[in-house]
Order: sequence, then C-alpha cells, then structure tokens
Amino acid sequence: MFEKIKRGFELAKGTLSIFSQKKSLILFPLISGIAIIMVIASFIFPLILTGLITEISSSQVLSILLLFLFYLICSFIGIFFQAGLIAAARRLIRGEDASFSYGVSVAAAHLPQILCWAIITATVGVILQLIRDQTQGLGQIITSVIGAAWNLVTFFVIPVFIVENISVIPSISTSWELFKRTWGETVTGQFSLGFIVIPFIILLVLAICTAPFIGALAIPLIGIAIILLVVAIVFISALQGIFVAMMYEYAISGTVPRGIDRDLLAGAYAPKMS
Repeated sequence: MFEKIKRGFELAKGTLSIFSQKKSLILFPLISGIAIIMVIASFIFPLILTGLITEISSSQVLSILLLFLFYLICSFIGIFFQAGLIAAARRLIRGEDASFSYGVSVAAAHLPQILCWAIITATVGVILQLIRDQTQGLGQIITSVIGAAWNLVTFFVIPVFIVENISVIPSISTSWELFKRTWGETVTGQFSLGFIVIPFIILLVLAICTAPFIGALAIPLIGIAIILLVVAIVFISALQGIFVAMMYEYAISGTVPRGIDRDLLAGAYAPKMS
C-alpha cells in the first residue's frame, strides 16, 4: 500500500515536469472554470430576480429539466476544454509543439462526440443526484461508489474519441478495455493528485473556524483562502488532463514522456485482481 502511494506521488511529480514544459496548458481549466461560473450565475440570478425559483422548486418535472440543462451545459464546457487539454498534452508528450489554439481546434473538430458525451454525462449525473436526494446514509454511500466506478470505467473516453475519432459508445467500451488491461483496480496516480489540494482545504477550514476570534480580519482571510483553493483546483485540473494523456499514450504505444522513469510509469499499471 505504501509503495503504491509513493509511486502515485512520483507520477504526480511526473505530470508537473510535463506541465513545466508548457505552462499555457493552465488556460484550459482556467477558461473552463470561468465559463462554468458564468453559467451558474446565469441560472441562479435570473431565477431569483424573477421569482421563478419558487415555482420551479415546487414542480419536480421542471426541477429535473432545469437540473439536466444545467448539467448538460456545464458538462459540455468541461469536456470541450478537457479534450483540448488532453490533445495538447498528448502532442507535448510525443515531443511536438503544443499550444492552446491547437487543443481548441482538436476539440472543435470533435463537437459531435463532445455533445454526445456531455448528454450521457449529464444524464448519469442527474440520475445519481436524484438518487442521493431520495436516499440517506448507506444509499448515498452506494451512490458515491457507483459514481466513482463510472468515472474509472470512462477514464479514457475523451482521449479515445479524440485520437481514434470514433463515436462515444465504442469509446466507452474501449476505455473499459484500457482500464482492465492496464490499471486493473488501482489508480493511485490520479488519487495522489488530489492530495495537492488538501492543504488549501485545511487552510479554508481554519480560516472559517477562527473567524469569530479574529474579528475584522476574518473576511479577507477567508477570501484569500478561497482564492488559493480555487487556484489549486484549477492547477490540479491541468495536471489531471496531462495525467490522462500520459497514461493513454503509454497504454496504446508504450511511449514514456521525457523526465519520467519507464519502470515507474509501468508500475502504475497494476494487474486486475481476480
């Protein structure tokens, strides 16, 4: 277990070395995040100002439709920029020049697949959310496990459809085969990236907890903690896109990015336990 955790951190360091070659990759999650915030604002403020939020909340059908529309738009934006990031990172991994415009052009060339995947993602997201709302305790835990399993099964969907230029349903099947063949049941590298954000979450919690005792300093302190947390999340999103591209490239071609030990990368692909 400790060896897997250590290897995961080393893989995270590997993604950092790739990111350092092209820091403009941060633009993909940054613009995606800004766009999603604008979508959230465009949903919330009109509903509050017009008073429609009360009417919608009283109608289950309208609530579900609005939730689906919200998930769909946010999913489309997220997938579009994630596809661009993966395309640019993959090109960088292969020793070629990568740019923001290149990634966007690749994503734009796969709009039908992105839209289809966004619809599927939104549908799954809404279903899981409705189940969470209707269940408590064990039911919510099971729903979370199902959601995590879905994310693992579909981990390679985006690189598959942008590289192989196939439709989404076959991409899901291919993603599952890549997962079984390479990772089995372990994705320590992906999880290790999440540890980067933990100190910033702790900082925010401490800022909130100490707010009653520091008076006027509370608001700026909490504000700084939130800003740092958002920056960390954007940074991790960039690293995760690079990580997906790196693992996909290795899975299909055996190509190891410069600066990353081949044995270390191969060790991330633990066999599936029977």
